[in-house]
Amino acid sequence: MEKEQEMETFQTAVRDLEKRLTDNESEIQRLMTQLQEWSRKAHAHCPACGVRSVKSRSHKRIEFPDMPLTDAAMMCLVEYDYPISPRTLRLKLEERGYPKHKLGRYANRLHTVIWRLIESGRIRREEGDEIIAIQ
Repeated sequence: MEKEQEMETFQTAVRDLEKRLTDNESEIQRLMTQLQEWSRKAHAHCPACGVRSVKSRSHKRIEFPDMPLTDAAMMCLVEYDYPISPRTLRLKLEERGYPKHKLGRYANRLHTVIWRLIESGRIRREEGDEIIAIQ
């Protein structure tokens, strides 16, 4: 008698688990369908291509020496989690292969870019002339 009751309890538990599994699988399928639909809709507004294809198009890859000085400077600044001097930034740019002539005579263009980045709020000036990227 006790074994029959225990067996019935187990069978009830198994039926409940099977029902929950079926419900969960259908919910997963519904969410996957919804995610695919959202992805399709989002891709329709893709600024890179604007077409409704799921294929990803490769974006034009710009080499570091060909980047605008602002982007190159920010790429170097985010590597540091402490303030650095403009001289250190210039040396890092040159180390990574940025052409010296794009920095300007006496690095004047670099200093102009630094001031513009400070004014735009992308970097912050610390003690003295040290700068740090705001993250």
